[in-house]
Amino acid sequence: MSRAATHPHIRAVLFDLGGVLVTSPLRAISNFERDAGLPPKFMQKLFVTSGQPQGAFARLERGDLLMSSFLVQFHAECNTLLESWDAQPKPSGVSHDNVRRLMQSMGELSLVPRMLQLVATIRNQGFKTALVTNNWIDDTLDRTDAHGSSNLLQGSAVTQLFKLLRPYFDVVVESCQTGMRKPDQDIYLHTCKLLDIQPTQAVFVDDLGHNVKAAAQCGMTAVRCLDPEQAVKDVSDLLGLQLPAAATNASLATISTERQPYTVLLRQKPLTKEDSSASPAFLAQPADWTASTPSDVLPFDPVLDAPACTVDSVPHAFVTTQTGHRIHYVELGEGPAIVLCHGWPELWYSWRHQIPALALAGFRVIALDQRGYGQSSAPRDPSLYGMKQLSEDVVHLLDHLNIATATVIGHDWGGAQVWALALHYPHRIHAVASINTPLMIPNPAKNPMQTLRENPGRFDYQLYFQSDAAVAELGANVERTVNYILRPTIEIERNPEMRRLAVNFATATKRGGLLAGMPDNIPPTPMLSATDLKVYTDAFRSSGFYGPLNWYRNMEANWRWHGRIAGKQVRQPALMVTAGRDLVLTPAGSAHMEQLIPWLSRGHIPASGHWTMQERPRELNRILVQWLRTVVYPAQVAKL
Repeated sequence: MSRAATHPHIRAVLFDLGGVLVTSPLRAISNFERDAGLPPKFMQKLFVTSGQPQGAFARLERGDLLMSSFLVQFHAECNTLLESWDAQPKPSGVSHDNVRRLMQSMGELSLVPRMLQLVATIRNQGFKTALVTNNWIDDTLDRTDAHGSSNLLQGSAVTQLFKLLRPYFDVVVESCQTGMRKPDQDIYLHTCKLLDIQPTQAVFVDDLGHNVKAAAQCGMTAVRCLDPEQAVKDVSDLLGLQLPAAATNASLATISTERQPYTVLLRQKPLTKEDSSASPAFLAQPADWTASTPSDVLPFDPVLDAPACTVDSVPHAFVTTQTGHRIHYVELGEGPAIVLCHGWPELWYSWRHQIPALALAGFRVIALDQRGYGQSSAPRDPSLYGMKQLSEDVVHLLDHLNIATATVIGHDWGGAQVWALALHYPHRIHAVASINTPLMIPNPAKNPMQTLRENPGRFDYQLYFQSDAAVAELGANVERTVNYILRPTIEIERNPEMRRLAVNFATATKRGGLLAGMPDNIPPTPMLSATDLKVYTDAFRSSGFYGPLNWYRNMEANWRWHGRIAGKQVRQPALMVTAGRDLVLTPAGSAHMEQLIPWLSRGHIPASGHWTMQERPRELNRILVQWLRTVVYPAQVAKL
């Protein structure tokens, strides 16, 4: 949500770490002072002295000293100051071990979720973000576990903290790596250069007065963070953001069952013949967005609510398949492999809200541009877009990455694709999840194109997509096409003025076009930022719509190929996520699936339309991770 900004020229926000995003290390210093019997303010004076340019602490934070050397010099500085202390009785000396314990305790920090929520909101609104922290390199950590295996930093709290935080920031500037530290102005200017902004275009947030003062002297708008809620308000006012009130678990308890933002029904074991195969009641309930609680009630989760990735924040790669087609994909994280398969008319980028969350949850996430989309091959021949060939693309990608088995998650056409993979390649698919798209086994006795022509109903657009006229219409004004199609259903229903902009997929053939008769000028879709919209429009201007529409031109070929699996069940653990406001792939269309999938779990999001990953990412991320943790063993999750 947004409102008028008091500083509309701002392009980036820079955040300190300790005392802003995590609890302040000053508490550890105060506790050490008390427990060691040191005079009040002694440690404050010691750190001021040691923080001078040639002091041990300043040299540690600049990376000139490693922890082992620092401990010796800082211990000496501590005892030198004690000797000159004129308080009576004179305090006793501080041991080397005590200094070591102090530095360890300064690294024992807890996240401040409200501030991370602010960073995620800022980043999702298109602002740049940076983490600027004074830190150090600790070479004294135990490098081996009880079995002699190396675990230096891998399992340390600091390393896990940075693993969690990196998706939140465009750049991370560490004093020990740059040789600069706050409050030296060089580190502020260096960060602005990395962000490609001027200091006057930045907000800087820190808890220490001298760091804030130095940032202001550089030309930045400085905010001192002494209270998280006040800092959130101050930064939100500057940028024109409207953050929801801090949600708590207690707030969820006040919501009735009918108004839950999402539902998860996990199946811990497969159904047997004796089990009831009745579908959940919510599948038969009429969809009503007024009965759905907004996702704002969900408490912020640093993993599940990590900000969406950008085009530049994830590694990109290409593979040429055995059939000579090039596949473009992005990859993030480590752990059991998950392949994300998008639908029409989308890109790998449609998973931008899920990729960081799944990676932080302990999985290796691979999202591809499907054949005909984005930077992947887009051959003209429609026969190259059958489900057999499209499924082979995923299998060949797994082969290239040397992945024996993977969990596949798909949406729209990608949903049909992952069901096909589970049935035709059961030895390669560990688990399968579909968003919006139910498993539909075609009748081997009846040609699906004949059925579609006889009774197109809400699938009438698929008949229209058989024509080259559809390619020309959708490609004539790509930005208009994207703004019409990638639009949340709820926005149209809540705003009567927007109802005239709803695309009627059931009358495309009769009207002579999917967008025929629709206004030429349309407000930007609220589901996409200006940056997001450009990603889609640039991609489809480059690739066109011929390849994407070819997916619809293989119904008979797909029907014949699926004949080999007639009567088969999906035996892998499976998840079906339905969306209450999807007007084409309705929840009721999945009511039969318990009969086809013995190990079927379900998720349901009442307030989501068809574009679930982008309309309701917070709810979907929770459903996916909750299910994945029951069927796949994740790698170590980034958390404190």
